[in-house]
Amino acid sequence: PVEDYLPWRCVNPSEAGKISEYQEASLRYQEAIDKLSPSSAPRIKAQLNLLSLALESGDILTAQALGSEKINLAHLPHNRTKVYLQISLAKSLACLNSQSATEEASWQSIRELLVTAHQEAEELHDKRVKSYALGNLAGLYEYFGWLDEQLQQQKYAQQWRQEALKLTHHALYLAQQSEAWDIAYKWHWQLGRLWQAQGNKQKAIAHYNGAVKALQTLRQDLVVLHQDIQFSFREQVEPIYRKLVDLLLQPNGEAEVSQANLKRAREVIEALQLAELDNFFREACLDAKPQQIEDIDPTAAVIYTIILDQRLEVILSLPGQDLVHDTATLPENFSGKIEALRKSLIDDLIPTAELQGYSQQVYGWLFPAKIQSQLQAAKLVETNDIPTLVFILDSELRNIPMAALYDGQEYLVEKYATAIAPSLQLLDPKAFELEPLMLMAGLSEKAPSFDTTASTWRELKNVGKELSEIAKVISKNRLLQDSEFIVSNLENELSRSPFTIVHLATHGQFSSNLEETYILDWNHPIYINQLNQLLRTSEIKTPAPIELLVLSACQTAEGDKRAALGLAGIAVRAGARSTLATLWSVNDKSTAEFMSQFYTELVKPKMTRAKALSLVQRSFLQQPKDDSYQHPKHWAAFILVGNWM
Repeated sequence: PVEDYLPWRCVNPSEAGKISEYQEASLRYQEAIDKLSPSSAPRIKAQLNLLSLALESGDILTAQALGSEKINLAHLPHNRTKVYLQISLAKSLACLNSQSATEEASWQSIRELLVTAHQEAEELHDKRVKSYALGNLAGLYEYFGWLDEQLQQQKYAQQWRQEALKLTHHALYLAQQSEAWDIAYKWHWQLGRLWQAQGNKQKAIAHYNGAVKALQTLRQDLVVLHQDIQFSFREQVEPIYRKLVDLLLQPNGEAEVSQANLKRAREVIEALQLAELDNFFREACLDAKPQQIEDIDPTAAVIYTIILDQRLEVILSLPGQDLVHDTATLPENFSGKIEALRKSLIDDLIPTAELQGYSQQVYGWLFPAKIQSQLQAAKLVETNDIPTLVFILDSELRNIPMAALYDGQEYLVEKYATAIAPSLQLLDPKAFELEPLMLMAGLSEKAPSFDTTASTWRELKNVGKELSEIAKVISKNRLLQDSEFIVSNLENELSRSPFTIVHLATHGQFSSNLEETYILDWNHPIYINQLNQLLRTSEIKTPAPIELLVLSACQTAEGDKRAALGLAGIAVRAGARSTLATLWSVNDKSTAEFMSQFYTELVKPKMTRAKALSLVQRSFLQQPKDDSYQHPKHWAAFILVGNWM
């Protein structure tokens, strides 16, 4: 698990070997090695990069071959490059030792590489380089402490940790002196781990907080400074946020976690959501402002979730009340259970009892005892027409619709309207206008774009009906259908009029990979960054954002546990206050009926987006049992992301 992350331990190769960019980089490094002079610094750097790449992708044979070459750095001139190369070699050799059946390099030689790197860094009188060398030497000592602990050598483990603490504190001081926050966050993290190992929870929390603060200081430059961060985010950034929440939610000798710690945990969960989106876009492009739920909607409740080691932590925020916290134990096959629920929601041939069994189990995780009792005590259902639950979901939980959770008697949508928010900090709350201006676009015929991606797309024969039925409800509209639905026409329309709703009835895919998140126009895929630019064209006409973006025929990428991150990305990047989209491809005939009913509800006085969605979902659910639209595959796929008002 990521909570056990130790930088020198290196026991879990990433999925880098499956990523085409890594495979291409491996070939390029090998070409460079073959061409460059044997003793040149560029050749040595290429060898080390290839060694690191092989270890990260689990290619042990290549790594062993490179490690056996005994890469010699002694003849290189004393400069920053040499210091960094020595550290890189030491880390790779340590990693190789941990992944190989035999010791490929002696631990003493690895330690000597780092000691030499530190000594040469001292001679350079460069605080940043000294910090980097010293902190990495301390990291090796931290690892030695962990190894001795596994051997029950507690005395030696304690000695290594004491030395690691001393060196890391000095390394952090040097990093702060030179404002090297990209290094400082690592040393805060290292100190957090060391103090936790020493049993000092408060000092551990203080340094984890320091690491998060340094990362937020770095937010604008994180991707620029570390171009490989997209591949290492899960190992080098995400564990910091998760471990801080883990520490904050551990009672400190008290019956319950303090409100101060709960509030900080809630902040860190939101900060992790923002960091994930920044990493997805490879730039810090989201403006975040702290928001309290009572300032947004006094009738709504917010449920925060974060997955830690074999458990789900849940925090409930009710307007004007203390935060409520509870924990649910997760089974080892948690991911399999989530996938089984998702499949049963999509496939109506799976028995309803089986579907409801999966759904009830997930309901129990998201609504453990304390959360359920507090929601009941708040009497949201009794005091509101349709109360709203807003979920800030973690990881693969985003791939399932909250409306379809089953409590043993009824689905969640039968009591609550639901919405998803990547973070309350991203919301721009505003009630919906009664006289919207809509831009509609869709594909009802097989388009040339259907053959431009790896996916197989079917014709959406009922899109014409969907758009014509919507036009009866929203009279102020502009339509681009089939061959008229191209980027240039979309851009022209958006620049001419201040549309409040943009409805796109076309195929599309959400993925955790930026390059695989797109929708289709008549000719080509429109990828997420281009879609963002198009939708923000309307800001030329008016500074008011689009109120609602609807993507009625999209789906999440098959086999991608974090695919819904792409949906959240579209939702926040497009500049729309809220996005209504589908988690899987829905029958286009039922979609036409669903969308017609949705807009009929939406334009009613004092109607919110979340309530309009829930009313249509209830309508489908309450249809006769022999009606094909009653099954969740037809109504549960539609989720609202962002402003639910």
